[in-house]
Amino acid sequence: MKRAFIFPAGLFLLLLSLCGCSEDKMRNQKDLIAQVNQTVLTRKQLAEQIGSGRSGADSARLADHFINHWIEEELLYEKALQNLSDMQEIDRLVEDYKRQLIVFEYQKKLVNERLKDEISEEELQSFYQSHRTNFTLNKPIIKGIFLKLPIDAPQRKVVKKCMENISAESLEKIEKYSLQNAMVYEYFLDRWVPVEELMENIPYQITQENRYLKENKILDVSEGDYGYCLSIQEYIPSGELQPFDYARTRNQEMLSNQKKKSFIRSLGKELYEKALREDKVKIYKESSDS
Repeated sequence: MKRAFIFPAGLFLLLLSLCGCSEDKMRNQKDLIAQVNQTVLTRKQLAEQIGSGRSGADSARLADHFINHWIEEELLYEKALQNLSDMQEIDRLVEDYKRQLIVFEYQKKLVNERLKDEISEEELQSFYQSHRTNFTLNKPIIKGIFLKLPIDAPQRKVVKKCMENISAESLEKIEKYSLQNAMVYEYFLDRWVPVEELMENIPYQITQENRYLKENKILDVSEGDYGYCLSIQEYIPSGELQPFDYARTRNQEMLSNQKKKSFIRSLGKELYEKALREDKVKIYKESSDS
């Protein structure tokens, strides 16, 4: 007579639980990329770091680099934990940084909300006039025209003559000529440009810029296969005040920063005075013995 073996209910449930844990473990292991002791790097974390839109080869190289870097960082972190004794000081520094970061983000949020109006032209003019010493030219600036031509371009002398004394008529001739012959045509009669920026494209070195600009209306040089012609119609030497339009970007940045700092100072003062009125702040002064 065959004897049936009956599992106790508790043992049966335990086996089911173990099987379930094993399947969960296998499923979780498929999501893992790397592990250092008890710390793991998952596929999701890796994907968040390397992003998308790259080729397969580039993505693989970036993934390998990140994984190796992550392992090194984890090993170094664990080693540091084992060998640093004053963790309280580190915790204090972390807490200080956290507080500063929270305050900074709150200030940034308020600044974006309350200082979102554009700075008016009147404000810019007023700030510019009251901070003139901050807008001194370090390098001379000019207005003019720049041409880069093939060395064998026709009628180079004629176009040079036109660029020496620019009028409406000569400008029209320069533009028509440039469309047919110029490799580079840059028009900046309506804006100031640093000479230093223009000279990056010209194979010539000006040693005394202020003096050269005062004495010359045109720079014409050739090198290799190209000729370079720079017409100097207006100039402001270094050491002089920047024109308002030229200084506009820096002017806006400086005024905006000043407004932000002023707002943050007033915010702190306002919170302080309100807390005093509401009796939320107490200052205990040490009394001197009589």
